[in-house]
Amino acid sequence: MNILIVDDDSTNLLILSSILKAEGYTVETASNGSEAVDKFTSGYFELVLMDVMMPVMDGYQATLKIKELSLDRFVPIIFLTAITDEYQLAKCVESGGDDFLTKPYNKVILRSKINAMARIQALYDVVQTQKSKLISLNQQIEDDLDLAKHVYDSILSTTKIDPVIDSKIIPVAGFNGDVILSVKNSYGGYHLMLGDFTGHGLAASFGTIPVADLFYRLTETGFKIADIAVEINNKLNILLPTGYFCAACFISLDENGQKIEILNAGIPDVLLFQENNVLEYPSVHLPLGVVKTSLSKLKFVQCKITSPSRLVVYSDGVIEAKNKEGIMFGEDALKSLFSNNIQVELDDVVKEIDIHRETCSQDDDLTIASVKLPFLTKDKSLVYSRSEVSYEWKLELEFDRDFIRKQQPAMNITSAIMSQNIPDSHRDKIFTIITELYNNSLEHGILGLDSALKSSPEGFSEYYTMREMLLSQLDDAKINISISNKLHDSGGILIIEQKDSGNGFDYTGLYSQPSNNIYSGRGIILVRSLCKTLTYSEKGTRVIAEYVWNYD
Repeated sequence: MNILIVDDDSTNLLILSSILKAEGYTVETASNGSEAVDKFTSGYFELVLMDVMMPVMDGYQATLKIKELSLDRFVPIIFLTAITDEYQLAKCVESGGDDFLTKPYNKVILRSKINAMARIQALYDVVQTQKSKLISLNQQIEDDLDLAKHVYDSILSTTKIDPVIDSKIIPVAGFNGDVILSVKNSYGGYHLMLGDFTGHGLAASFGTIPVADLFYRLTETGFKIADIAVEINNKLNILLPTGYFCAACFISLDENGQKIEILNAGIPDVLLFQENNVLEYPSVHLPLGVVKTSLSKLKFVQCKITSPSRLVVYSDGVIEAKNKEGIMFGEDALKSLFSNNIQVELDDVVKEIDIHRETCSQDDDLTIASVKLPFLTKDKSLVYSRSEVSYEWKLELEFDRDFIRKQQPAMNITSAIMSQNIPDSHRDKIFTIITELYNNSLEHGILGLDSALKSSPEGFSEYYTMREMLLSQLDDAKINISISNKLHDSGGILIIEQKDSGNGFDYTGLYSQPSNNIYSGRGIILVRSLCKTLTYSEKGTRVIAEYVWNYD
């Protein structure tokens, strides 16, 4: 340890220097406070022994200066004094001293005090090192959060489609567990989704990124809102841990804002305000991610707009905002705002919630979106006037072994077909036809499975166990699908031709009535009932189905 001794008495300096040098310390001396400050500035000292009463600058002033010069270092200062007055001793500590040693000096006590200061100094150094690491880590975390926030905002940023969709998102933390996504779809209308993930902040926001990616990508690809809801739900079912989910609402608006489809999956009632009444659309589906689902299990409701209306969708943070008495803002207050003025701005709605909360802090993400319906310009003409006439087209697909082993293409194929202006009322039937033809070709033509195996619950289970095993061992296979659309006066005819590389199967019994076996034998019978014609050939490896569709 390098020690600076400050005393105007040369004898004291000599005695202390001798004692400390004998203990193995490096020692320098100063005869007054001013000289001590100069030496401290130009040198490096780990301990200062400071006399109190000195000429030029006393020990109190010198201590204050040295403590200022120490910056982030802890340099202990022990006062050397013959003073026993309590006030003066207290002044030593107040001026920055860390201890004091009364004259005459006791070698044992001096050594103990220096050792004690050395321990405190070592502890201080450890704390400073940890502090530096924490500062560095905090800065790294801040940088990471800034980057994550930038990516998060970039992915979730949506262009406000004025005057179509208006929204307000007020998060509790920098990251938001609520999400509003809106985009124009390939049919000239709009897709809108409001989601509310479990919790809030960074943890709750993780799920919003894959949701936004799927929502925008599938909409751009031409998927209908029902397909998107299924895909997002099943994706979250895989991604989210048990106990986490996303309450959500999906809304599809046609190009004029006159036809609406709504799926409420766990959020508060969607509200449709009209001139004299308000319609409520409650939750009819589990929140997203809880269980896997399919198109047939979704419960969309449809409504038509015949007069100026306002569609309002919001997270529970809106109606559960509390004041200091614990009273919630409530759905009735929200209804009252829009019922009294169907054109009320969302900023005014948020102000009313703030007034209700008074001084209480926000404890949940607050999200609200609204749509003014129908979409009208200043001259009251409709914004869009897109023709809904379909076209003649042809789609050819080839699936190889790797695809067949891992994928089920029915939903993608159905969405591609529906994107060609075919009325949505035909979606489920087309999906059923594509699914049954593909599965029949795969399971019976390529894998060689026999439906008779599914004559009992045990056989049903064994059938699908064998299916998975055979798929994993599949060496080489191909399924080719050709779909064309031919027009007629009131709609069109879908011609679906499928060819597989399998060995074929006995299809002669496919056209009979279904047997009493409740586990099999009904799929192709159903397809036949939906199609104008259904023809198998080439030992069952080739099938052609014709489906007639009409405009609604």
